[in-house]
Amino acid sequence: MNIDETIQDVLKFLGIEAEIITKQFKYYKDIHKELNGIYILIQDDKVMYVGKGQIKKRQSTHWKKANGILKPKDPVGWHWLKKNVMTIPKDWNIKYLILHKQTELSAVEGCLIHKFQPLANNETFIDEGRTI
Repeated sequence: MNIDETIQDVLKFLGIEAEIITKQFKYYKDIHKELNGIYILIQDDKVMYVGKGQIKKRQSTHWKKANGILKPKDPVGWHWLKKNVMTIPKDWNIKYLILHKQTELSAVEGCLIHKFQPLANNETFIDEGRTI
């Protein structure tokens, strides 16, 4: 099952409708600043990170992390990713789902993290017992 099919399955299971938009990650600054929802960072059809919140605002910090500019307090998943498999994100994509209710944000984010097991999310990192 591909990424789009998985997203659709999760939304259908939860009974949630959402507009889904895909663009190249390097153009995250073009995203309207008021949009809330779920965002998915993708490298070569592999989900690297799933998050929620104000989409554009969150991407400025993720862009730095994806380019290897990390602070010691950043999630260990990003540090592991940088050390082991990171490539420059110029060819990454971002998919974002426009949602408004906090319950929808939490439910969709949790389901997508569970389904995709993204490498940079701490939940995946910890569940797989990785160490830096």
